[in-house]
Amino acid sequence: MATTATFHSDLDALHLGADPVQAQRIFICIHGRGADAASILPLGQALMGSKDAALAPHSSLGTWYPYAFTAPRASNEPHLSAALAQLKDLSQRLVGMGARPEQLIWVGFSQGACLALEYAYTANLRFGGVSAFSGGLIGPAGQTWPRPAPGLWADVPVWMECDANDSHIPAARFLETEAEMRAAGANVHARLLAGHGHGISPDQVKRAQAWLQSQ
Repeated sequence: MATTATFHSDLDALHLGADPVQAQRIFICIHGRGADAASILPLGQALMGSKDAALAPHSSLGTWYPYAFTAPRASNEPHLSAALAQLKDLSQRLVGMGARPEQLIWVGFSQGACLALEYAYTANLRFGGVSAFSGGLIGPAGQTWPRPAPGLWADVPVWMECDANDSHIPAARFLETEAEMRAAGANVHARLLAGHGHGISPDQVKRAQAWLQSQ
């Protein structure tokens, strides 16, 4: 497996592993607030197998949207829509190169996890899965999301973990996200942790990798 990221100019993203055209699975890794593509790519590298690829797009502002993911959506515009459009563009470019949506697995931490969940759930495509470290669907209290077409999300693997007292991710929204995706038919692993904090531990990565490989 490659250990040095390269810039894939066709996709406007950092790249590790197999050529995306030849890859078995493509892990698209979304960084958090104040971070960059290089910081999240090792997570994709840890999750992927020898025939997989990892890609990481980058927010030029160092953040995908300015306020909390539970803030009124209008307050995060136009940044939120631009971020989702960037993910859509990357997805479409990969499909244009020959990838199937089912090969794409969306991965993210914190703000990146929220974006990964939001884009994957609302894109009206059947992706290969989502691995969300400390995140939830985006929107204020009372937000409703357009439910995917019947059967579209049946058995799609969704891995979610978060600290029960995470200062950035309310447990209620984490559980609401779990319930929403289960209702759509997804195969969800969701776990609230105690004393973990807002971060990613090696044990979490191992659990995510083993669970995704078992699907």
